[in-house]
Amino acid sequence: MNGVAQALDPSLLPSLPSAKSNHKLKDLRFGLPLASAGFAVIIAGIIVSIVRWRIKYAEVLEDWELEYGPHRFSC
Repeated sequence: MNGVAQALDPSLLPSLPSAKSNHKLKDLRFGLPLASAGFAVIIAGIIVSIVRWRIKYAEVLEDWELEYGPHRFSC
């Protein structure tokens, strides 16, 4: 602060930190699309299961019900 600065000795300086590995970035680059695709497959499977279940257990109307309307209560 006062006067002329002293000469800098490079041998006394700490070494530079090593470069960080992009291992986490690589994992994220491959893992995120795989996880997203897996999630989409699971959601599609659930939707298909629900649609198939609804078709399987759909209420069947008899001929006379088509003319007069159903006389049942849904549970």
